[in-house]
Amino acid sequence: PSLLSKPLVMWATTLLLLSFLTTTVSFTPAVTTTSTTKSSSALFYVRGEPPEPAIPTALPSTQTITKPKIHDVKSLEELQYFLEEDDRPVVIKFFAPWCKTCQRLKLHFDRLAVEEGDVIRNRQKVAGRLRFARIEYGSETARLITETLQIRGVPTLQVYSGLNKLWEEQGSKSLKGLKAQLETIQGLDSSEIQALAEDADDGILTEAIEDRFFDGPDFLNEEW
Repeated sequence: PSLLSKPLVMWATTLLLLSFLTTTVSFTPAVTTTSTTKSSSALFYVRGEPPEPAIPTALPSTQTITKPKIHDVKSLEELQYFLEEDDRPVVIKFFAPWCKTCQRLKLHFDRLAVEEGDVIRNRQKVAGRLRFARIEYGSETARLITETLQIRGVPTLQVYSGLNKLWEEQGSKSLKGLKAQLETIQGLDSSEIQALAEDADDGILTEAIEDRFFDGPDFLNEEW
């Protein structure tokens, strides 16, 4: 090889060595960051801007729950006991589950029971000026409705004071007649309502109660 090439090789080797020694090598591991709108906003909050408003937690519900207290009657004995246990007027609805008119009337009847009758409000009984009952037509009550009480169609609405029938509307399609009747006795005391009922009573219920008494085994075994 040429003598001139040897100094050149040595010079090139020296440059490479110096380049290697003056180079800074960093062993710090890279950190991967994910940039999102929320994280950017968080940086701004740290710098003094107001934070996002906190989402309020749900408060306990204070809604008042009111349910009408409507007594279900299934026999003549139950009806008699219910009518005699209180001196307030009683509104009775006769209905059948397959009756379309009865289904439409149900909502209005229940609403009236809430407005005028006994209710359960927040698990406590609250007394109204009236009491409400219902008798559903079925195998257990068919004879009571059609024969004993002589109901010819449903829905039928009745108002009683004690055992005396004050008002009746068979085949009712609305509560207009019932509400009108209730307005006539509003403000009257129990003795005045009872007097009106005794005058208007048709005697069907009282006669049925008497017949049941005389036909009963206790009467037949009574010693006179």
